[in-house]
Amino acid sequence: MKKLWLWIILNFVLHVFFMNRPPNSSHTWRQSNTLAVARNFYEENMNILKPRVDNRKLSDGVTGMQFPSMEYLFALVYHLTGEQFWVARFLTWCMFIAGVIGLYLWVKEWLHNPTIAYYTSIIFLFIPELFFHCINPLPDILALSSSIWGLYFYQKFQQNKTWQDILICTLFTTLAGLTKIQYLAIGFFMVSIFFLSLKTYTHKDILKLSILGIFSTISSLTWYWYARYLIRKSGLYDFGIEFRPARDFNLVVEILQKNIISDLPELLLGFSSFVLFIFGLIHIRAVSVHKKYFIPLLVWSIVLLLYHFVELGQ
Repeated sequence: MKKLWLWIILNFVLHVFFMNRPPNSSHTWRQSNTLAVARNFYEENMNILKPRVDNRKLSDGVTGMQFPSMEYLFALVYHLTGEQFWVARFLTWCMFIAGVIGLYLWVKEWLHNPTIAYYTSIIFLFIPELFFHCINPLPDILALSSSIWGLYFYQKFQQNKTWQDILICTLFTTLAGLTKIQYLAIGFFMVSIFFLSLKTYTHKDILKLSILGIFSTISSLTWYWYARYLIRKSGLYDFGIEFRPARDFNLVVEILQKNIISDLPELLLGFSSFVLFIFGLIHIRAVSVHKKYFIPLLVWSIVLLLYHFVELGQ
């Protein structure tokens, strides 16, 4: 873990010169809306149930969006520092680093291999897409890190079967789903492990896991129902809470080609990690026999792939 901090410091040094820049480059509209909602909490009303955008037309600006957990945290800190670009960027980076640390702890607990956990975390730190966005005020960073910590405490629950572990797991999993609903996909990973370990659970353990699944799912779905209600009421569509499939076959083919040929090796993995990815695919038969590791990842990957198809237009 001590060696990992050297890579974290390097990551910070490579970002520090850009910390006070305004939103720019890709997803500028989303970065701007995140900061606008945070500023409006700070300047107008700290009611987290009423997020406000700037493009208000004839309304008060209250509209539906993902649960404004990141925006609200920014606003809380603004009360201490004032509204500053560096505050949002630095807090986002801290959320990302929290995810890196959580990833290390989770992989180490799950695979019982600190070496794999160490190199996994380094790769995660420098994945091009995450390296670029880890200082951009996008709620995906908070949702990603929350989901990782949810997985860590789920693994701790597998070992200890305590209320404390399952309650903390529920907290992080719910935060991930509220912040970006697609991160509830970790539930499929958890369910796979549940069925593979079914014989080890008591009735009380199953009750604890049921609380996790029911509370996280209902909380997230209820918020997004409320968000859609606010959008219809205000007529403000700054945030698209909807499925966006690509309906034209030629467009589908074009997007998938770009995903496979460009996005996967260049942005989502990076060329060095892509070499390891190909190596893993070649040797997948060797690892597939370890079903307690392979099956949960396979199920999780299939669910994410299906979601990718549903949102292909996005």
